[in-house]
Amino acid sequence: MKQFLKLNTAVPAIACLLIFSAGLAAGETCLDCHDDPEMTLDRDGIEISLSVSADEFAGTPHEDFDCGDCHAGLDEDDLPHADPIPPAVVSCLDCHGDLAAAHAFHPGFGEPDEETVLEEGIRCDSCHGRHHIPAVEAEDFPFTAERQTSKCGTCHEEESIKYLHCAHSRALEAGVENAPACLDCHTAELVVDSRGMDPARHKAQLADFCISCHVDDPQVSGQTLYGTPFITSYANSVHGKALYEGNENAPTCIDCHDSHSVARASDVDSPVNRGRVVASCSQCHPGAAEEYLHSIHAEVLAKGYLDAPVCTDCHGEHNILAHTDPNSPVAPVNMAEQVCGNCHGSVRLAERYGLDSKKLETFEDSFHGLASRGGAVEVVNCGSCHGYHDVRTSDDPESLVNPRNLARTCGQCHE
Repeated sequence: MKQFLKLNTAVPAIACLLIFSAGLAAGETCLDCHDDPEMTLDRDGIEISLSVSADEFAGTPHEDFDCGDCHAGLDEDDLPHADPIPPAVVSCLDCHGDLAAAHAFHPGFGEPDEETVLEEGIRCDSCHGRHHIPAVEAEDFPFTAERQTSKCGTCHEEESIKYLHCAHSRALEAGVENAPACLDCHTAELVVDSRGMDPARHKAQLADFCISCHVDDPQVSGQTLYGTPFITSYANSVHGKALYEGNENAPTCIDCHDSHSVARASDVDSPVNRGRVVASCSQCHPGAAEEYLHSIHAEVLAKGYLDAPVCTDCHGEHNILAHTDPNSPVAPVNMAEQVCGNCHGSVRLAERYGLDSKKLETFEDSFHGLASRGGAVEVVNCGSCHGYHDVRTSDDPESLVNPRNLARTCGQCHE
């Protein structure tokens, strides 16, 4: 009988209606016809497979179901099928309605607008399959932590590729407990519940979520190289304060580290690697980055000298404070000793690169240095004369301390 049920253009659907005008014979089931790998249906020029094997149900939670339990209107007691055969109406939520909230990472899941769900490609069977649907505890369940990237990547390809190269993925491969996969982040209440929020509050909640692992989870926080204060200091930084005060443009964790390609600073592909941190900061500070790229510091960094300073060497990493804050390393009273002096007063770097290690000492003994140490209100620091981001050598005609420019530079204070 199966040979007559290949619903392609050679055998029109009406033939099936004639064959089954009396319904199924005693003992027959849907699989008596559909267990045929060549059984297809032509719908609007698209060939659709109607083949279903009994083996697909074996060992699944649905193995004892009848076809009509899911395929409303196409059950074995209601034959022949209509001509034309209507699309099967399958609603998993009739049984699994309580799972709609647990799948909130797909907006629209479980909504009554079936067309919306179809267009977004987030029907249950898009992820879990149609007939072979393994149980959560089954070995071949497609959403184990190890399989999530591959499975979610069928739709979210770019994100999955980024994740496969990130620190979280490497930790998962190494068997680190609590290493996050897709659903660990995208099912979390702090992430899902932030949809529709004010943008600034949304970003703040995402920052809180990162902190919930990297600070609140001892197994994760213990792996942080500099300890948890290094991470929590973000809240008191100029960035953190701006964010929590409602500035939606203030950067948070994912703006600097990315959301899927998170990597340690030692990773050359990391957005906060020394070779890439200037590009990352330039997203918000294009002017300062442009000035830096013309500096002697950028010039020697480009030559491969990794001791050359980048943004984070001077401003810090998480605890970035405004230059007007007396606790900031780039505050005028601190810059010479806490920033510039770290390199230009270093005997080690002086020996390595042929620098004069007495620069800091001579400044501190100068009138400007003594005034600074004495608490003068108007304080001259290294940047006052050499520039802050656009630091150039004295023989560069654009340098503030080039002989041709000294009068103008000193004249800023000594008119």
